[in-house]
Amino acid sequence: MLNRSISITMIVIILMGALLPDIAPAISAAPAPHASSQQPAHAKERSSGKKHSKAKKHPAAKKRASRKSASSPEPQTTSQQDSGSEEVASAAESTGAPETTTDEEVINSQEASTPEAVSGRKEAVIIEVARGATPEGVARALGVVPTHVYTEVFHGFATELPAGAVRAAERQRGVVSIWRDLPVHAERRRKKKKRRRHPPTTQPSPQPSTQQTLPTGVNRVDADQNPWAAIKNDGGAIDADVAVIDTGIANHADLSIAGGTACVGTSYADGNGHGTHVAGTIAAKDNTAGVVGVAPGTRLWAVRVLDSQGNGSESSVICGLEWVYDHRDTIDAINMSLAGDGVAEDQNGCGLGTTPLHEAICKVVDAGVTVVAAAGNGGRDAANVVPATYDEVITVSAFTDFDGKPGGQGVSSCSGDGDDTFASFSNDGPDVDIAAPGVCIVSTWLGGSYKSLSGTSMATPHVTGAVALYLAKGPGPRTPAGARAWLLTHASRPQDSSYGFTGDRDVVPEPVLYLGADPV
Repeated sequence: MLNRSISITMIVIILMGALLPDIAPAISAAPAPHASSQQPAHAKERSSGKKHSKAKKHPAAKKRASRKSASSPEPQTTSQQDSGSEEVASAAESTGAPETTTDEEVINSQEASTPEAVSGRKEAVIIEVARGATPEGVARALGVVPTHVYTEVFHGFATELPAGAVRAAERQRGVVSIWRDLPVHAERRRKKKKRRRHPPTTQPSPQPSTQQTLPTGVNRVDADQNPWAAIKNDGGAIDADVAVIDTGIANHADLSIAGGTACVGTSYADGNGHGTHVAGTIAAKDNTAGVVGVAPGTRLWAVRVLDSQGNGSESSVICGLEWVYDHRDTIDAINMSLAGDGVAEDQNGCGLGTTPLHEAICKVVDAGVTVVAAAGNGGRDAANVVPATYDEVITVSAFTDFDGKPGGQGVSSCSGDGDDTFASFSNDGPDVDIAAPGVCIVSTWLGGSYKSLSGTSMATPHVTGAVALYLAKGPGPRTPAGARAWLLTHASRPQDSSYGFTGDRDVVPEPVLYLGADPV
């Protein structure tokens, strides 16, 4: 009996030894008192927090995935346990709620992750919008406020975007492309200031008042001999309408301002003087005071796209072109004495992936409005400058004239260049179509006064005035092509003729504007 008890005891001991490894982990894994209701909750919170923070850091990726899945659902590859974890991470997804990540959130997230965003830098852009979408709708989707909206000469809007968010904005539905909104400026030659020990002794600008003065530029192109201009000090006016896209036009007794618009500021009044000066060369009245323009009394439309410092942007210029297009049944020609740096796409043809500014020019010219533009003052190839490089515009370079006649005998204290020579500052190259006087030009100025300025800005309005004459009284077609053909045949003389000038740097000698007694 004793032996039997010992045997049973040994069997029990052996069985316990075999089971002990399985029992011990179970005992050690048992939850401690008062901890079982908190530890799993903390573990779940860490898991959902990690997934949620990852989704917030990369909403752009999340948005792309949702769009892809909406159009072509992916097969389910995750296990049911994985789906349960995702459910903890996002209650909206678990209940089938629609994706709430917006394009604005995409932009903001990208902005927050870039060095540019840290500095708060924003970039001025022009956004091209697909024809099936509205500029206002796309702007709302991006969460931005447009500075200009275009629906005629270009389909899109101008705005500012965080510098690091442009790529994200390009993915917004309805966005075709995003362009930098590049600066433009008035093409008036600015002299470098020199330190002087004594007050300057330069001549003040002439102030005609008691009798009408014939400016040297108007005289040099023989507008006073042109039968269409009919300059007789009798108050006659040319029946044409010219838009001056510039700094605005100031009220002046010598100018007929018909109206205008402001794409910069709140008024088309000129706070700089540049636009007023340009306007006088085009159309100062033929009366008994002040100066006279190439096309006296032409109705002027002030389209302000530059500020009081003479600076603006391509977006403001497009705004001005949009306004002209809306008034294309009234306006015959545009003067653009301004310039900016071009980009590679500016060389593309109309409708072939070119820039917004070029596309706007194309639309205006196609609508029958002739555009005359300054070649620019950089002393370089005009192919690098807009709008001068565009085939659709008539591009004007500058030469000197100090006495109103050819021959190189004039003398002036306002310029170091010789008489009847290519202006040292003027751009040149194959894109230039015609040359006109652009040095020491006297014209209308602020406060009812007059001032002498130099630049391709001053050469350009001589040609614009000639275009106004042709469109008002010419025998040919009243079209941009007709005006160009007339300028380059009847209204010009070869550069190497006795009527021309010397010193052109390139191998493409543009002709010289001439409006003498035989306009046809």
